[in-house]
Amino acid sequence: MKKRALKISINDNIAVALDSLLAGERVNLYSIESQLIDKLTAAEDITYLHKIAVQKIPVNEAIIKYGEVVGYSCKNISAGELVHTSNMASKPQKNPG
Repeated sequence: MKKRALKISINDNIAVALDSLLAGERVNLYSIESQLIDKLTAAEDITYLHKIAVQKIPVNEAIIKYGEVVGYSCKNISAGELVHTSNMASKPQKNPG
């Protein structure tokens, strides 16, 4: 079975895992219109409906979902990594690291 993730807005830098993903698995990235737009590799295990970075997100960069800022990275996030409370915050960090 092909693993899938949904990028809700073209401007998003994260997607939602539509299947549980294991580290190293290839993931087909789809648009909201169900078009295959890219492929990436899961960098770690990601549970169904959790967020996956679709590109590198530097520390203090906006995390965008639905075309809107939903938080800020509190460390560098690589493409394919889980985006969760361990690496994002509601505001940019004054002294990240």
